[in-house]
Amino acid sequence: MSKHIRRLEIAVEKIEEIEKICSLKGVKKALEDESILKPAIMKHFDVIHQQFEKLEKDQEYKILSKFDKDELKGLRRVRNWSSHDYDNIQNEIIEQTIHTKLPKLKGNIQEVLKETKKELCKNLEKNVDYFTKKKDILMPQAKTELIRSIEKEYKKLQEHKIELEKPYGDKIKNIIKENSKENQK
Repeated sequence: MSKHIRRLEIAVEKIEEIEKICSLKGVKKALEDESILKPAIMKHFDVIHQQFEKLEKDQEYKILSKFDKDELKGLRRVRNWSSHDYDNIQNEIIEQTIHTKLPKLKGNIQEVLKETKKELCKNLEKNVDYFTKKKDILMPQAKTELIRSIEKEYKKLQEHKIELEKPYGDKIKNIIKENSKENQK
């Protein structure tokens, strides 16, 4: 799951790069700069498309289903246009896309990221609650596997700077600490 979060984060970063480029001189002027700015903008469109393509290859249909299919098709068309018919790109269409489609796409991606991160937290919290309730009756191997799973999920959250509610963060630290003490015995 963390790989998929990173893909969405990259897509947002590339949209922000396009916004940054266009804020310098305006969208129209940026697209008229055939030597640096327009190629940079089109490359960012390509990278955004690649992230969604990788989600599809990873069969992340649950995440992809949260996006408008026409929006993703439009992104694919812009990318294909850029890659296969660059000389005939109509700046007006790209300008319109930057003004109307990218802000909506960025908002959707950010919302999906927020939901996905929340879901990761809830899954981890469920495992912590289960462990807390059942730790005294779990078989040693099952207990160890659950602790490893909790630790692994917690590290993924930390990698993405996702914060759990404080009580769960404290519980996880105690579970990991207790497990390391038991392993030392």
